[in-house]
Amino acid sequence: MSSKRYELRSDVCRRIFRAGLSTDVYRSISTISELTDLPFQAVASTLTRLIDIGLPIDVEADGNLKLLRRITPINEREVLEIVSKSGESFISHIHILPEIDSTNEFLLNLPALKTIRRQVCVAEHMTSGRGRRGRSWHAGAFQNIMLSIAWDFGDGARYFPGLSLAVAVIVVRCLQQKFEADFQVKWPNDILWDNRKIGGILVEIRNSTAVIGLGINCHLSDEDRMTVGQPVAALAEVPGVEPNRTNLVGALIVALNKGLEHYEKWGLSAFGDEWLRFHAHTGKLVRAEEGGAVTGTITGIDDEGALLIKTPQGALTSVRSGGIVLLE
Repeated sequence: MSSKRYELRSDVCRRIFRAGLSTDVYRSISTISELTDLPFQAVASTLTRLIDIGLPIDVEADGNLKLLRRITPINEREVLEIVSKSGESFISHIHILPEIDSTNEFLLNLPALKTIRRQVCVAEHMTSGRGRRGRSWHAGAFQNIMLSIAWDFGDGARYFPGLSLAVAVIVVRCLQQKFEADFQVKWPNDILWDNRKIGGILVEIRNSTAVIGLGINCHLSDEDRMTVGQPVAALAEVPGVEPNRTNLVGALIVALNKGLEHYEKWGLSAFGDEWLRFHAHTGKLVRAEEGGAVTGTITGIDDEGALLIKTPQGALTSVRSGGIVLLE
Protein backbone atom coordinates (compact mmCIF):
# COMPACT_ATOMS: atom_id res chain seq x y z
CA MET A 1 0.00 0.00 0.00
CA SER A 2 1.16 3.54 -0.62
CA SER A 3 2.97 4.82 2.47
CA LYS A 4 1.66 8.36 2.08
CA ARG A 5 -0.79 9.41 4.78
CA TYR A 6 -3.75 11.65 4.08
CA GLU A 7 -5.61 14.01 6.36
CA LEU A 8 -9.17 13.01 5.51
CA ARG A 9 -10.89 10.20 7.42
CA SER A 10 -14.08 8.58 6.19
CA ASP A 11 -15.89 8.58 9.53
CA VAL A 12 -15.07 12.24 10.25
CA CYS A 13 -16.13 13.40 6.77
CA ARG A 14 -19.35 11.41 6.92
CA ARG A 15 -20.38 12.93 10.27
CA ILE A 16 -19.48 16.48 9.20
CA PHE A 17 -21.58 16.21 6.04
CA ARG A 18 -24.45 14.40 7.75
CA ALA A 19 -24.85 16.44 10.93
CA GLY A 20 -22.40 19.34 10.92
CA LEU A 21 -22.28 21.43 7.78
CA SER A 22 -25.57 22.85 6.55
CA THR A 23 -26.77 24.20 3.21
CA ASP A 24 -29.22 26.50 5.04
CA VAL A 25 -27.29 28.24 7.83
CA TYR A 26 -23.72 29.22 8.64
CA ARG A 27 -22.19 27.36 11.58
CA SER A 28 -19.02 27.78 13.59
CA ILE A 29 -16.43 25.07 13.95
CA SER A 30 -17.38 24.78 17.63
CA THR A 31 -21.03 24.22 16.73
CA ILE A 32 -20.10 21.61 14.11
CA SER A 33 -17.89 19.90 16.70
CA GLU A 34 -20.80 19.74 19.16
CA LEU A 35 -23.32 18.53 16.57
CA THR A 36 -21.03 15.75 15.33
CA ASP A 37 -19.52 14.83 18.72
CA LEU A 38 -16.06 15.18 17.15
CA PRO A 39 -12.99 16.89 18.64
CA PHE A 40 -12.64 20.55 17.66
CA GLN A 41 -9.20 20.01 16.11
CA ALA A 42 -10.40 17.06 14.01
CA VAL A 43 -13.25 19.18 12.65
CA ALA A 44 -11.01 22.19 12.02
CA SER A 45 -8.30 20.26 10.18
CA THR A 46 -10.84 18.31 8.12
CA LEU A 47 -12.71 21.46 7.08
CA THR A 48 -9.43 23.14 6.13
CA ARG A 49 -8.53 20.20 3.92
CA LEU A 50 -12.02 20.05 2.36
CA ILE A 51 -11.79 23.72 1.46
CA ASP A 52 -8.26 23.22 0.08
CA ILE A 53 -9.43 20.51 -2.32
CA GLY A 54 -12.26 22.64 -3.63
CA LEU A 55 -15.46 21.58 -1.91
CA PRO A 56 -18.29 24.15 -2.25
CA ILE A 57 -17.94 25.57 1.28
CA ASP A 58 -18.46 29.28 1.88
CA VAL A 59 -16.59 30.87 4.79
CA GLU A 60 -17.74 34.16 6.33
CA ALA A 61 -15.33 36.73 7.75
CA ASP A 62 -16.02 35.43 11.27
CA GLY A 63 -15.08 31.88 10.24
CA ASN A 64 -18.59 30.41 10.13
CA LEU A 65 -19.17 27.96 7.28
CA LYS A 66 -21.99 26.81 5.02
CA LEU A 67 -22.24 24.25 2.23
CA LEU A 68 -23.18 25.79 -1.11
CA ARG A 69 -24.42 22.44 -2.40
CA ARG A 70 -25.40 19.25 -0.63
CA ILE A 71 -22.57 16.70 -0.42
CA THR A 72 -23.38 13.01 0.07
CA PRO A 73 -20.33 10.76 0.51
CA ILE A 74 -20.38 7.33 -1.09
CA ASN A 75 -21.88 4.91 1.43
CA GLU A 76 -19.65 1.85 1.76
CA ARG A 77 -22.29 -0.28 3.51
CA GLU A 78 -24.85 0.38 0.77
CA VAL A 79 -22.31 -0.39 -1.97
CA LEU A 80 -21.53 -3.73 -0.32
CA GLU A 81 -25.26 -4.48 -0.11
CA ILE A 82 -25.75 -3.76 -3.82
CA VAL A 83 -22.85 -6.03 -4.75
CA SER A 84 -24.05 -8.75 -2.37
CA LYS A 85 -27.64 -8.64 -3.68
CA SER A 86 -26.40 -9.16 -7.23
CA GLY A 87 -26.19 -12.85 -6.36
CA GLU A 88 -22.47 -13.32 -6.87
CA SER A 89 -19.67 -13.23 -4.29
CA PHE A 90 -16.96 -12.27 -6.72
CA ILE A 91 -15.18 -9.18 -5.40
CA SER A 92 -12.46 -9.99 -2.88
CA HIS A 93 -12.40 -6.54 -1.29
CA ILE A 94 -13.85 -3.06 -1.87
CA HIS A 95 -11.84 -0.12 -0.52
CA ILE A 96 -13.73 3.19 -0.33
CA LEU A 97 -11.31 5.93 0.68
CA PRO A 98 -11.81 9.66 1.24
CA GLU A 99 -8.45 10.63 -0.28
CA ILE A 100 -5.68 8.81 -2.15
CA ASP A 101 -3.03 9.56 -4.73
CA SER A 102 -4.56 7.30 -7.41
CA THR A 103 -6.99 4.39 -7.24
CA ASN A 104 -4.93 2.53 -9.85
CA GLU A 105 -1.74 3.11 -7.86
CA PHE A 106 -3.41 1.95 -4.65
CA LEU A 107 -4.19 -1.45 -6.18
CA LEU A 108 -0.89 -1.76 -8.02
CA ASN A 109 1.02 -1.05 -4.80
CA LEU A 110 -0.70 -3.57 -2.56
CA PRO A 111 1.99 -5.67 -0.82
CA ALA A 112 1.65 -8.80 -2.96
CA LEU A 113 0.48 -8.36 -6.52
CA LYS A 114 -1.45 -11.65 -6.50
CA THR A 115 -3.70 -10.27 -3.75
CA ILE A 116 -5.17 -7.55 -5.95
CA ARG A 117 -7.29 -9.93 -8.06
CA ARG A 118 -10.84 -8.59 -8.18
CA GLN A 119 -10.19 -5.92 -5.60
CA VAL A 120 -11.84 -2.56 -6.08
CA CYS A 121 -10.71 0.87 -4.94
CA VAL A 122 -13.02 3.90 -4.93
CA ALA A 123 -11.85 7.38 -3.90
CA GLU A 124 -13.68 10.58 -3.06
CA HIS A 125 -10.59 12.60 -4.01
CA MET A 126 -7.41 11.77 -5.92
CA THR A 127 -4.30 13.91 -5.60
CA SER A 128 -2.49 12.34 -8.59
CA GLY A 129 -5.20 10.96 -10.86
CA ARG A 130 -3.95 9.96 -14.30
CA GLY A 131 -5.56 9.88 -17.70
CA ARG A 132 -4.43 8.45 -21.01
CA ARG A 133 -0.93 9.29 -22.31
CA GLY A 134 0.24 10.67 -18.97
CA ARG A 135 -2.39 13.39 -18.70
CA SER A 136 -3.87 14.34 -15.35
CA TRP A 137 -7.42 13.30 -14.49
CA HIS A 138 -9.35 16.20 -12.93
CA ALA A 139 -12.47 15.51 -10.89
CA GLY A 140 -14.10 17.44 -8.08
CA ALA A 141 -13.77 15.84 -4.64
CA PHE A 142 -16.87 14.15 -3.19
CA GLN A 143 -18.76 14.93 -6.40
CA ASN A 144 -17.77 12.33 -8.99
CA ILE A 145 -16.80 8.67 -9.35
CA MET A 146 -13.18 7.51 -9.36
CA LEU A 147 -12.99 3.72 -9.34
CA SER A 148 -10.45 1.02 -10.17
CA ILE A 149 -10.84 -2.74 -10.42
CA ALA A 150 -8.03 -5.30 -10.66
CA TRP A 151 -8.43 -8.32 -12.90
CA ASP A 152 -6.00 -11.21 -13.27
CA PHE A 153 -6.11 -12.68 -16.78
CA GLY A 154 -3.84 -15.64 -16.06
CA ASP A 155 -1.97 -16.20 -19.32
CA GLY A 156 -2.21 -12.51 -19.89
CA ALA A 157 -1.04 -10.65 -22.95
CA ARG A 158 -3.62 -11.83 -25.50
CA TYR A 159 -6.38 -10.20 -23.44
CA PHE A 160 -4.89 -6.74 -23.11
CA PRO A 161 -5.31 -5.30 -26.64
CA GLY A 162 -8.83 -3.97 -26.87
CA LEU A 163 -9.57 -4.28 -23.14
CA SER A 164 -10.36 -0.57 -22.72
CA LEU A 165 -12.84 -0.76 -25.62
CA ALA A 166 -14.69 -3.65 -24.00
CA VAL A 167 -14.76 -1.76 -20.70
CA ALA A 168 -16.22 1.28 -22.50
CA VAL A 169 -19.06 -0.89 -23.80
CA ILE A 170 -19.69 -2.32 -20.32
CA VAL A 171 -19.84 1.17 -18.81
CA VAL A 172 -22.10 2.64 -21.50
CA ARG A 173 -24.42 -0.34 -21.20
CA CYS A 174 -24.63 0.21 -17.43
CA LEU A 175 -25.24 3.97 -17.75
CA GLN A 176 -27.96 3.49 -20.37
CA GLN A 177 -29.75 0.90 -18.25
CA LYS A 178 -29.69 3.13 -15.16
CA PHE A 179 -30.54 6.47 -16.75
CA GLU A 180 -32.25 5.63 -20.06
CA ALA A 181 -30.15 8.24 -21.85
CA ASP A 182 -27.97 8.13 -24.95
CA PHE A 183 -24.36 7.62 -23.90
CA GLN A 184 -21.65 6.88 -26.45
CA VAL A 185 -18.01 5.83 -26.72
CA LYS A 186 -15.15 7.56 -28.48
CA TRP A 187 -12.08 5.60 -29.53
CA PRO A 188 -10.02 4.62 -27.72
CA ASN A 189 -11.35 5.09 -24.18
CA ASP A 190 -13.75 8.01 -23.66
CA ILE A 191 -17.39 7.95 -22.60
CA LEU A 192 -19.55 10.70 -24.13
CA TRP A 193 -22.90 12.34 -23.61
CA ASP A 194 -24.11 15.12 -25.91
CA ASN A 195 -20.79 14.77 -27.78
CA ARG A 196 -18.92 15.82 -24.63
CA LYS A 197 -16.68 13.71 -22.43
CA ILE A 198 -18.46 12.42 -19.36
CA GLY A 199 -16.01 9.66 -18.44
CA GLY A 200 -12.66 8.08 -19.20
CA ILE A 201 -10.86 4.75 -18.84
CA LEU A 202 -7.21 4.01 -18.05
CA VAL A 203 -5.86 0.44 -18.19
CA GLU A 204 -2.50 -0.34 -16.60
CA ILE A 205 -0.82 -3.72 -16.84
CA ARG A 206 1.36 -5.53 -14.30
CA ASN A 207 2.40 -9.04 -15.35
CA SER A 208 -0.88 -10.87 -16.04
CA THR A 209 -3.01 -8.39 -14.11
CA ALA A 210 -4.87 -5.41 -15.51
CA VAL A 211 -5.90 -2.54 -13.26
CA ILE A 212 -8.77 -0.70 -14.90
CA GLY A 213 -9.38 2.86 -13.79
CA LEU A 214 -12.72 4.54 -14.49
CA GLY A 215 -13.74 8.14 -13.94
CA ILE A 216 -17.34 9.36 -14.33
CA ASN A 217 -18.35 13.02 -13.99
CA CYS A 218 -21.43 13.40 -11.81
CA HIS A 219 -21.13 17.10 -10.97
CA LEU A 220 -18.66 19.62 -12.44
CA SER A 221 -17.90 23.15 -11.29
CA ASP A 222 -16.93 25.92 -13.69
CA GLU A 223 -13.37 25.59 -12.40
CA ASP A 224 -13.37 21.87 -13.20
CA ARG A 225 -14.51 22.59 -16.74
CA MET A 226 -11.79 25.17 -17.33
CA THR A 227 -9.12 22.85 -15.93
CA VAL A 228 -10.00 19.96 -18.24
CA GLY A 229 -9.45 21.94 -21.45
CA GLN A 230 -11.99 20.07 -23.63
CA PRO A 231 -15.80 19.89 -23.87
CA VAL A 232 -17.03 17.93 -20.85
CA ALA A 233 -20.37 16.93 -19.37
CA ALA A 234 -21.69 15.60 -16.07
CA LEU A 235 -24.53 13.22 -15.23
CA ALA A 236 -26.34 16.03 -13.42
CA GLU A 237 -26.83 17.72 -16.81
CA VAL A 238 -28.68 14.75 -18.31
CA PRO A 239 -32.43 15.53 -18.31
CA GLY A 240 -34.24 13.72 -15.51
CA VAL A 241 -31.03 12.45 -13.86
CA GLU A 242 -30.08 13.15 -10.26
CA PRO A 243 -26.99 10.97 -9.87
CA ASN A 244 -26.81 8.83 -6.74
CA ARG A 245 -23.11 8.01 -6.58
CA THR A 246 -23.51 5.17 -4.09
CA ASN A 247 -26.02 3.34 -6.30
CA LEU A 248 -23.97 3.96 -9.42
CA VAL A 249 -20.73 2.71 -7.84
CA GLY A 250 -22.49 -0.50 -6.83
CA ALA A 251 -24.01 -0.95 -10.29
CA LEU A 252 -20.66 -0.31 -12.01
CA ILE A 253 -18.84 -2.87 -9.84
CA VAL A 254 -21.45 -5.52 -10.66
CA ALA A 255 -21.43 -4.63 -14.38
CA LEU A 256 -17.63 -4.64 -14.59
CA ASN A 257 -17.35 -8.02 -12.91
CA LYS A 258 -19.91 -9.65 -15.19
CA GLY A 259 -18.59 -7.91 -18.30
CA LEU A 260 -14.94 -8.76 -17.62
CA GLU A 261 -15.84 -12.41 -17.04
CA HIS A 262 -17.49 -12.35 -20.48
CA TYR A 263 -14.47 -10.64 -22.00
CA GLU A 264 -12.12 -13.21 -20.47
CA LYS A 265 -14.08 -16.00 -22.18
CA TRP A 266 -14.79 -14.44 -25.56
CA GLY A 267 -12.48 -11.48 -26.10
CA LEU A 268 -13.22 -8.20 -27.86
CA SER A 269 -15.14 -9.88 -30.68
CA ALA A 270 -18.06 -10.39 -28.29
CA PHE A 271 -18.28 -6.60 -27.83
CA GLY A 272 -17.55 -5.47 -31.40
CA ASP A 273 -21.11 -4.98 -32.63
CA GLU A 274 -22.11 -3.02 -29.53
CA TRP A 275 -18.98 -0.90 -29.71
CA LEU A 276 -19.72 0.01 -33.31
CA ARG A 277 -23.29 0.91 -32.40
CA PHE A 278 -22.21 3.01 -29.43
CA HIS A 279 -19.32 4.76 -31.19
CA ALA A 280 -20.06 8.45 -31.72
CA HIS A 281 -18.00 8.80 -34.90
CA THR A 282 -18.68 5.62 -36.85
CA GLY A 283 -18.98 6.50 -40.54
CA LYS A 284 -17.70 10.04 -40.01
CA LEU A 285 -14.66 11.76 -41.45
CA VAL A 286 -11.82 11.97 -38.93
CA ARG A 287 -8.10 12.59 -38.70
CA ALA A 288 -5.93 10.32 -36.56
CA GLU A 289 -3.57 12.29 -34.34
CA GLU A 290 -0.83 9.67 -34.67
CA GLY A 291 0.12 7.02 -37.18
CA GLY A 292 0.97 9.28 -40.09
CA ALA A 293 -1.91 11.75 -39.72
CA VAL A 294 -4.35 9.43 -41.47
CA THR A 295 -7.58 11.03 -42.68
CA GLY A 296 -10.64 9.03 -43.63
CA THR A 297 -13.94 7.49 -42.55
CA ILE A 298 -14.22 5.20 -39.53
CA THR A 299 -15.48 1.76 -40.52
CA GLY A 300 -14.98 -0.16 -37.25
CA ILE A 301 -12.32 -1.87 -35.12
CA ASP A 302 -10.29 -5.06 -35.52
CA ASP A 303 -10.07 -7.92 -33.01
CA GLU A 304 -7.27 -6.16 -31.12
CA GLY A 305 -9.04 -2.83 -30.80
CA ALA A 306 -7.26 -0.93 -33.57
CA LEU A 307 -9.43 1.69 -35.27
CA LEU A 308 -10.13 0.98 -38.95
CA ILE A 309 -10.16 4.05 -41.19
CA LYS A 310 -10.95 4.04 -44.89
CA THR A 311 -9.07 6.77 -46.72
CA PRO A 312 -10.55 8.79 -49.61
CA GLN A 313 -8.43 6.63 -51.93
CA GLY A 314 -10.16 3.48 -50.66
CA ALA A 315 -7.29 2.08 -48.58
CA LEU A 316 -8.12 0.56 -45.17
CA THR A 317 -5.70 1.68 -42.46
CA SER A 318 -5.53 0.57 -38.83
CA VAL A 319 -4.65 3.08 -36.11
CA ARG A 320 -3.43 1.65 -32.81
CA SER A 321 -2.50 4.70 -30.73
CA GLY A 322 -3.23 8.37 -30.26
CA GLY A 323 -6.66 9.90 -30.68
CA ILE A 324 -8.98 11.14 -33.38
CA VAL A 325 -10.24 14.58 -34.44
CA LEU A 326 -13.69 14.90 -35.98
CA LEU A 327 -13.59 16.74 -39.31
CA GLU A 328 -17.31 17.03 -40.05
